[in-house]
Amino acid sequence: MAKADVWMPLYIGDYLSDTMHLTTEQHGAYILLIMAYWKNGGPLPADDSMLAATCRLSGDAWSIAKAVLVRFFNVSDDGMTWVHERIDRELSGAAENKQRRVIRAQKAAEARWGNDAKSNATSMRQAMLNECPSPSPSPIKIKSSCNQQADDAKPNQERIDYGAITQAFSDHLAALPQPRDMTEKRKRAIRSIVKRGGRYAEPDFFARFFAYVAKSDFLMGRGAKPWHGCCFDWLLKPENFQKIIEGNYHPEDDNA
Repeated sequence: MAKADVWMPLYIGDYLSDTMHLTTEQHGAYILLIMAYWKNGGPLPADDSMLAATCRLSGDAWSIAKAVLVRFFNVSDDGMTWVHERIDRELSGAAENKQRRVIRAQKAAEARWGNDAKSNATSMRQAMLNECPSPSPSPIKIKSSCNQQADDAKPNQERIDYGAITQAFSDHLAALPQPRDMTEKRKRAIRSIVKRGGRYAEPDFFARFFAYVAKSDFLMGRGAKPWHGCCFDWLLKPENFQKIIEGNYHPEDDNA
């Protein structure tokens, strides 16, 4: 759904009528949960460490809040996800509204241009082909073939799925500020890690790395002195990344 990370509907009257019994901390935790649900586009994983991280609560505080907040959700039959029926309805409605807008736009374009646009485009394209026939063999095809060979020869770090990495960050660290764009600077930082080889070049390394970060009270701002400087770019800085994988921000028995 378009711009799910930019807005979400919040009906204040309905919300307050359902949540008047919550404490201030529980209100904050519930809001963070439903925002993560909306941004994720569906159910939340029933994983206490991830849910606690989303709410920015310590394990003990989450265990207390969970007993109250779980009542706003339905736990799936297999116990793997938390489902929120109201948000699912809103997500479905938003998707339907988007589809209706697309259809209206298509009909408006057809009403304005009719079949002339299609016939004109076809005739102009054919005319250009007649006047400027393609050489044989087609240089485009040769270029495509060469590009494919070049792609096949690229090392692993040049075939990185950056989209999967940002999605893994969103899945495991929804409570942290989310990167909007995969800039060249961020790609360089990721490539420098992948170039280390070994486990760092494995496709699921960053998912495991972000899940490891989520376990740190300090990095998630759950410590005695909350710190909120952790973000996508901070984690990938070489000096910070090295400290994290060496376990500097985790208990001694929980190394990366």
